[in-house]
Amino acid sequence: PGYVVEWEPIRVEAAESGDLGYVFGRWSARSEDGSTPEDHGYYVNVSRKIDGAWRTVVEVNGSSSPVVP
Repeated sequence: PGYVVEWEPIRVEAAESGDLGYVFGRWSARSEDGSTPEDHGYYVNVSRKIDGAWRTVVEVNGSSSPVVP
């Protein structure tokens, strides 16, 4: 099935040098047809400007859903 993923930035900051920045926020994902439960959590993405283009150097995502054994 297809999935719908939504990103909600909470905080975005950039270094004064203009070559490093990060975004912190919430995410959610669900299947389009409802066949899987919705999942949600938080993310952090750190980007650096390399050769004039922004590149992700670190990305961390964590689910807030309970772990099912």
